[in-house]
Amino acid sequence: MLNQEEPDNARVDVFRNWIKNAIKAYGESKGYVIDDFVYEALAWGGLTEKGDLVHPKFIEYVPNANTRSQILNILNAERYNQMGFGIAVPKGQQACN
Repeated sequence: MLNQEEPDNARVDVFRNWIKNAIKAYGESKGYVIDDFVYEALAWGGLTEKGDLVHPKFIEYVPNANTRSQILNILNAERYNQMGFGIAVPKGQQACN
């Protein structure tokens, strides 16, 4: 349960960890053996953009530009099921077109 007294950053961490753990459990149930950083990156899905811009809170929570870039590259490689986003290689199979 989220503690309403916790600062926003702590609540975001708790929420993101719930998402990461759920995605990881699903991936493992399908036989995927993937680095935890990929699951962490996937947990950021939907939390990185505000319209066409990088969400300011994503920049705040992930201040390291290289880490942000890795996360965005992983998300795009998985979203489009293709290489060409940094060194990210899609790990999963595309569910539909």
